[in-house]
Amino acid sequence: MKRIVTPAEKDALAAVRSESAQALLRHVLSPIEKAAFRRSFQPFRYNLNGAKIYISGRNSRHLLHLLNSKLRFINSIVDKERQSIEIPLHLREVFDDPAQVLGLPAPARNRLCAIECYTLFTAMQLGRKFFLNWRGFGRRSMAALDALFASHNAAHLFK
Repeated sequence: MKRIVTPAEKDALAAVRSESAQALLRHVLSPIEKAAFRRSFQPFRYNLNGAKIYISGRNSRHLLHLLNSKLRFINSIVDKERQSIEIPLHLREVFDDPAQVLGLPAPARNRLCAIECYTLFTAMQLGRKFFLNWRGFGRRSMAALDALFASHNAAHLFK
């Protein structure tokens, strides 16, 4: 019986075999994932601590999806690092901390949460011009956000 490859599997295989994924694979692959990758995620036997186990086609596909998930996670970390290159290292944790935004006065906090802006990093990405042009964001809210960036000596990042 011929096995039918679903579009999701094709996409996952293409993502794992892409050039950018190849550079990350050596940092992500476990030995069992490496064996599954070498066998193109088809059923295979694997030596696990001296015991031969059979990895079925279903389990191989599951390994493929787990590997694809790992690669997406690592790619998101790399992308975020590229975007936060201007943020000093000692402020990276602060920029990812939702407590900073949630500590703002209620009107500013509620407006920011309405657009799912929970961190200083997200506010930095949107930029000062976005908030100035945003109709619902008043002067007091803008002053609170400016003060928050200034308190961390990062006003230059909020352009």
